[in-house]
Amino acid sequence: MSVVDWNYQPEKNTYERSQFHQSSLTSSGTQITADTVAVVITDVETVDAVGRRSIRTLGEGEGFVFQDGKMIKAVWKKPSQTQRLKFYDKQTGEELLMNAGQTWIEVIPDQEDVRFE
Repeated sequence: MSVVDWNYQPEKNTYERSQFHQSSLTSSGTQITADTVAVVITDVETVDAVGRRSIRTLGEGEGFVFQDGKMIKAVWKKPSQTQRLKFYDKQTGEELLMNAGQTWIEVIPDQEDVRFE
């Protein structure tokens, strides 16, 4: 399992990504950032010895959305291949509007893999 961190930068209202405590950089050496980070919790199954995975991307499940320095418990829904993935506030049921800019979606198999600090 890979350890990924997203650290909120309030002065820029962005999240900086790191993996194994090393900054995640683009091929040109620029820090990877996102305006919104969404976490999809879904079924993930390793299908062969190489480590390829089958990931359930249709239906719905639990999730989280991080934006503006806040964490929102969410439900993700994707009813069919032709419809886009949407996130809803778990408390209100309202669709979450993502900030303009870069949105990064992390996919994990278990909520226990998410820690908030």
